[in-house]
Amino acid sequence: MIGCRLSTTVPGVVPGAPTRQARLARAAVAALFLTNGAVFFNVVPRFPEIKDDLDLSNTALGTALTGQPIGAVLAGLFAGAVIRRFRSAPVGAFGIVATTVAPLAVAFAPNWIAFAGALFVVGALDSAVDVAQNAHGLRVQRLYGRSIVNSLHGVWSVGAVLGGLMGSAAAGLRIPLAIHLTISAVLFGTIALVAHRFLLPGPDDAERAPAAAHADARPDVPSGRARTPARPCGCSPCSASSPPAARSSRTRARPGAPSTSATTCTPAPRPPDSPSSPCRPR
Repeated sequence: MIGCRLSTTVPGVVPGAPTRQARLARAAVAALFLTNGAVFFNVVPRFPEIKDDLDLSNTALGTALTGQPIGAVLAGLFAGAVIRRFRSAPVGAFGIVATTVAPLAVAFAPNWIAFAGALFVVGALDSAVDVAQNAHGLRVQRLYGRSIVNSLHGVWSVGAVLGGLMGSAAAGLRIPLAIHLTISAVLFGTIALVAHRFLLPGPDDAERAPAAAHADARPDVPSGRARTPARPCGCSPCSASSPPAARSSRTRARPGAPSTSATTCTPAPRPPDSPSSPCRPR
């Protein structure tokens, strides 16, 4: 049995040992994924407390929670334009800082409308950060020459678990919500700012040019060998080794005309009762 193994290499890039800059950039963008996963799920365990403090019904709480996905959907429409204007590294890192500060408004929301508005802002910022960190992860992946984005998404899941555990611990210890969210903002914001120092500099398409140049530099055929014109169905060209019926025939020039010759391939006769072939000598 012949087995197949999935390739994780990136087309146009030759895999090799990553440089120190690439390794640092991978760690930095992984830190962004980690904090991005932790920020929102850090607040989720406090929702029952918020519900009681604001005296919300289940309907009001559910309605307020829709602010987060609505903000994410609307901001996602403009995330690409923002990243093209400011590049993925600043949007990802400074967006995380803003995302850690925005939940502080939840602690001071006087009613469910303000609570929904705070979640709307959190969702919008999270959406832009999500696009930016994935775009930067693809830049690092091109330097590695193999797929690494799946591992970054795994780090995001680890961050979500850590954020949930942090929020649960704060709720269990009865730490005031404002103090809890301030601590998380300082912690995750600092991680994002430190990570920004090690993200890749320059425009987001900087790594595409070397890959394209490398692909263009690869010769289609070895040096010293002539290119063989492409033929339909992969048919081999007529040659002296072809069957006699398929060898070339010469067309005679008319009297007075320059001597020219044209090579044509005549199809070999098909034996009776033999299956037709889509590829026969021409």
